[in-house]
Amino acid sequence: MPNLKVQDKKLIYLNTEANCTKLVSADTTKNLEYTWTLPSIRIDDLAHLSVVNFQHEGTGDGNHVLTFRIKDIQFNSRNYYSTNNISSPILISASLTSTATYWSGDNFGITLTPQIINSITIIPSDTLSNPFAGVATTLQFVFCLSIEEFDVKLTQVGNPYGEARMDNLNNKLY
Repeated sequence: MPNLKVQDKKLIYLNTEANCTKLVSADTTKNLEYTWTLPSIRIDDLAHLSVVNFQHEGTGDGNHVLTFRIKDIQFNSRNYYSTNNISSPILISASLTSTATYWSGDNFGITLTPQIINSITIIPSDTLSNPFAGVATTLQFVFCLSIEEFDVKLTQVGNPYGEARMDNLNNKLY
């Protein structure tokens, strides 16, 4: 992501036990999706979505790597590649023990493009062989997400990926 000035930053706390709609497997042992309805979040330019914190509690198999994909958002596919050719990017992956905390800060994120976000849906999986396998219904999660929108003045029209250098003092594009 280009080094741009942050215009607006939002923190979003998602708790699987509060105001969350769950899609449960037919045998009722796994949650396949979690969806939260949000107040509208308008992104007018590029933005950076990242996980600031992730915690869980409950029982599950700690020997598996869990992946959490974010569904139905518009993102810059030029900055993201997945070998399974799935259009929902991975938001976080974690290995669980009896208690886990994950902190990513600015190390990882997804570049969002202009859109209005009214809900967030996360697709969990407890196996690498099936990205839509779900996770045990006995696990509960809390995600803290950050959305940082960049200053529109510093991102040039026709240059959304920051491929040209700009003199910020004189607003000249080189």
